[in-house]
Amino acid sequence: MNDFKTGNRVYVEFLSESGTEFSRTYFKGKGVIDLVDDYYIFGRLDTGEPFMCPFNCVKHIEK
Repeated sequence: MNDFKTGNRVYVEFLSESGTEFSRTYFKGKGVIDLVDDYYIFGRLDTGEPFMCPFNCVKHIEK
């Protein structure tokens, strides 16, 4: 069971393989969650760059 919620501060690190313009992009940094669905977390890094990744690529961080 996941305990991620919209608004949580997180650290993400993954290589995108999405078949979109973001494929082969290495995402790494702190950000905030915008949406959580059954399989993925959607959010944005502090730089403003959006991300979408599975739960195992995300870690909670302190505010």
